[in-house]
Amino acid sequence: MESIRSWFTQGPFEGKYVQDAIISTQSPTPRPWKILRVINEHYNRGKIGRLSFATIRLECRQGDICAPQSPHTEIRVYLQVPYFNTELDASDKRAEQAMDFQPNEFKAYKMITADESVSQFTRKLLGYEEGEQEDWGLVPGGFHVTIVWEILPGVRLGGTGQTLRETVLET
Repeated sequence: MESIRSWFTQGPFEGKYVQDAIISTQSPTPRPWKILRVINEHYNRGKIGRLSFATIRLECRQGDICAPQSPHTEIRVYLQVPYFNTELDASDKRAEQAMDFQPNEFKAYKMITADESVSQFTRKLLGYEEGEQEDWGLVPGGFHVTIVWEILPGVRLGGTGQTLRETVLET
């Protein structure tokens, strides 16, 4: 069994996803985002030939000086990670694992945001960045997708480890 690790706080991404760091997205317009806190991290390590990735979810706000009181938003970063037991392989060997990937969550946010008639009560996509990891990345040429969405007012049900019943009983 693999020990729990953070793919985002060590190696080539060390210091990039920490409190007060700035992340930029280029689409639909270039915007900086200031990280307020790390919410959680997950990973799904696959064996050879399967999708292997890690995610980090961050609370942030628009990071430019003109928007000091911008509403809080969330970012999720999807990062392709090496297959089991290939982390120490040469970078050209790890590059052979590279694949394209567009998360279903990202596809849904794009659809909802593009057509206002789809939903007026669903969080909207505010920014995104689709790219490939550099030659120094965990999987050179592998996917590196960042999506930013708005946080809606109210109490979020689920996603905190609580059941719906526990959440309702506490409120």
